[in-house]
Amino acid sequence: MLMTENADQQLQAISVDEIKEVLSKIAAERYDRMYIPPEADIHRSNYFYVKFEGKEVIRQAYRVNFPYFGAIRNSLSAFEGGKEKFGKKAVIESEKLFETLSQVYNIEPNVFDVEKYDKHWESFPLELQYGKIAEAQPKYFLSELTYHQTCETCNGEKYEDCPNEACKGRHEWDCDTCEGEGNAECARCDGTGEISCDECKGKGRKDELFNGRLQLVECDQCGTSGRLTCPVCEGEKVLICKACNGDVKQTCDQCYAEGEGKGKIDCPECQTIGETAQVVYVTTEVKAHQLEDLVLKGEKLNEEFVTEELILDHCDKNGRLQMLYHDPFSQFDAKGGDAENQHDEYSKELCAKIAKNLGVFTAEEKVYYEVIPCIQIDYTHILTNTRHQLSLLNVFKNPEVVFHSEPEKIIGSGVVSNSAKVAKKFFTKVFNTKGYQSKEDKKNEIVLMIYLMRADGVISEEEKKYVADYIGDLDAFTNAERQQFFDLMNVRILPELTEKEVEFSSEEKSKEVLINLKTLAKTDGNFASKEEMLINKIKKMMEEQAE
Repeated sequence: MLMTENADQQLQAISVDEIKEVLSKIAAERYDRMYIPPEADIHRSNYFYVKFEGKEVIRQAYRVNFPYFGAIRNSLSAFEGGKEKFGKKAVIESEKLFETLSQVYNIEPNVFDVEKYDKHWESFPLELQYGKIAEAQPKYFLSELTYHQTCETCNGEKYEDCPNEACKGRHEWDCDTCEGEGNAECARCDGTGEISCDECKGKGRKDELFNGRLQLVECDQCGTSGRLTCPVCEGEKVLICKACNGDVKQTCDQCYAEGEGKGKIDCPECQTIGETAQVVYVTTEVKAHQLEDLVLKGEKLNEEFVTEELILDHCDKNGRLQMLYHDPFSQFDAKGGDAENQHDEYSKELCAKIAKNLGVFTAEEKVYYEVIPCIQIDYTHILTNTRHQLSLLNVFKNPEVVFHSEPEKIIGSGVVSNSAKVAKKFFTKVFNTKGYQSKEDKKNEIVLMIYLMRADGVISEEEKKYVADYIGDLDAFTNAERQQFFDLMNVRILPELTEKEVEFSSEEKSKEVLINLKTLAKTDGNFASKEEMLINKIKKMMEEQAE
């Protein structure tokens, strides 16, 4: 499979030397100024770009219970006949029965746990269209669970006993509260028509303060009787019965008053038909899932520079989806047939992860994937001797380098050019000092080393390391002087050497420089003729200058 082969190629190991080779081709100018040691750590991430189309299959059983209405009997007859006629299942050819129940009687099906009745209720294959799982799947009814029968609630009698406990199936009866009298003894006065006076507590007299002394006086509320007329029954001793409202009889408001249903209510299950029916059926929903994803395997690289947008630019968004998994059988019927499974180790893991994240079971999977290998590595910039980092995206096929920093970026203007205009006399004095001469010697030596490294057209790793170690850093140099070094490394054709570049503070220093140049030329084990010619030329220029 082409995707597998491509993935294997993209997942192959890569060495430091191979990374250098890639950089020398796609970033040649910058590569000459960077040193990557053989033991450098390679941080690697493999990004799997995946396009996925999956079909999730959801099966659900429903049951609809309903009275055996005359209006639906003809429609129901198409479902009846049991296992002998249909086997365990049959396709529902018409929705008329369910439409009538819904629109006329407002009866809807409910989710049904059919497992306890039939453990193999799902055991039938999916419908295919052109060899693929069809989007529209038929409904099946389960013949053994589809029938009409005598109502189990009322045993076919159409009615149920009245649920009103007071009624007891009588519909009308003498009032239990007043025992058919229509009135009842007043509870406030216990049927006496009088109550005790609350002013004198039933004594007829009460204490009052008169001329500073308590005296016993007649109660002005009850007139010494200690009794008052009952305010509830107004002395009648009885009240109209609240239970029957004085009608003597009580009537149930729930059951029938006459006929075969007297003292009973309609059977709620069969609605007085005496028979009920049920249909158990299974629906199959095929739900399509589509997604695009970028799956990381390996270390997480610096997200500030290795962004998803950059990686996606390397992906084939139009990659053709391939059918890798097709299983219209085994999810529901292990004996129905064998699934077509062409997953490789990569697509299998990717699809399993996708299905898990979606929380679904997919019976069909179409996939396109590719691997974008990315690495991250440190390097030393040989002129500044500073460490930096870069990333390589899609390293084997269409590599792109992303530098995380710019070691040659100079902020601000050169110190010498600005200051010299202001204090020329001061700098003339400084230029004659030993420190300045040492700095000028090092600057010229660095310039000559750059010329020598570029002499044979190839800057070896050994030469890079030697120069980086020898220079140490460029902290002592102005921005303008640093820019001069960078320009010499960048320029396509080097300018001719002048007497200024071979001028050193002493004859001993000149000899030391020649020794260092020879050491540099030989670091790669190959003292090239062009390198030897350049060193001889420099030596001659030094001698002519000394004369």
